[in-house]
Amino acid sequence: MPLAPRHRNDDRYRDELDEALRSIESGVGHSSEQVFDWLRSWGTADEKPSPQPDLGPKR
Repeated sequence: MPLAPRHRNDDRYRDELDEALRSIESGVGHSSEQVFDWLRSWGTADEKPSPQPDLGPKR
């Protein structure tokens, strides 16, 4: 039995969680090297844009 939303944003929250789970299950993502390289660039003159996924689905 589904839970009734307690707040107006509960449905949106559940939708966002479902979307996040689908993204995780897709297998597409970012390598730690890519993410840490991006984070280290924050606040520098050479700050990098957010990276594109560099890992594909597992086969």
